Amino acid sequence: MSAQNSLGICTYNYIRMFFKTKILSLWLSSSIVIIRFIFALIVTPGSIKSKNVFDYRGIVRKSG
Repeated sequence: MSAQNSLGICTYNYIRMFFKTKILSLWLSSSIVIIRFIFALIVTPGSIKSKNVFDYRGIVRKSG
């Protein structure tokens, strides 16, 4: 009975740790995306527009 109980506690701790790391990694990745988005908003829209134009020209060049 005691061995079974300790095994249950071990599995519970493992599952809890697994979920903690999962949530932490998920939070970190989502926060990185949010930070990038905010940074893109802070950077002037003109530079973003010119970047889009540049990407478009590159695509046209590749296809043509």
